[in-house]
Amino acid sequence: MDAGLYKLGYFPALSPGDDPGYEPGTDEAFRHDGTFAVDAGDGWSRLRVGVPRAGVELLLNLAGILEGPFKLLYIVFARPIGIESGRYESAGWLSLGEITETLNAYAEMLERDGRHAIWVMSETGQVIYDQHEMLFFYGPVATAQELIETLGFIPGDPRVPSPHVHHYHDVYDSQSEAFVRSREWLWSELREGDDP
Repeated sequence: MDAGLYKLGYFPALSPGDDPGYEPGTDEAFRHDGTFAVDAGDGWSRLRVGVPRAGVELLLNLAGILEGPFKLLYIVFARPIGIESGRYESAGWLSLGEITETLNAYAEMLERDGRHAIWVMSETGQVIYDQHEMLFFYGPVATAQELIETLGFIPGDPRVPSPHVHHYHDVYDSQSEAFVRSREWLWSELREGDDP
């Protein structure tokens, strides 16, 4: 595993709205500071978490709060070699153990490549780990907040840096293809709400 590979880069010397005129090597790896916020609207609430490390592990910890069975939704925003961009929803319901085994097997790719997001969904909520190193939890928010506080997260306002860049690494093309080939999926086109 190359420690230099990361999914989200930012430009510390630029202000929001500046055009970085991106050239490879001009950005730095962006890491969230381990903060969370509770967002709420008309009839909904969610936990928004800036993921500083081990995003798959945090995703699975929060999925454990929800009642199974589960579905996986693998959203591919940019086409890697061998598969189409779009939404890949698991064809059948899965146990938490099956979800854990699958995501742990591909954790490095999911945490270091910026072309995709992964959703874990059940009848009681969903957890989303996106291409901006953000995690969104919909479900029993108070229980989720209690869990992440025990993991050292603190209240704040995690945000995606602006401007920023997503990194796609060729080294993960075969893993992305293997992930899709690892089970039966229902494919559909990308939707407007796929980027939370």
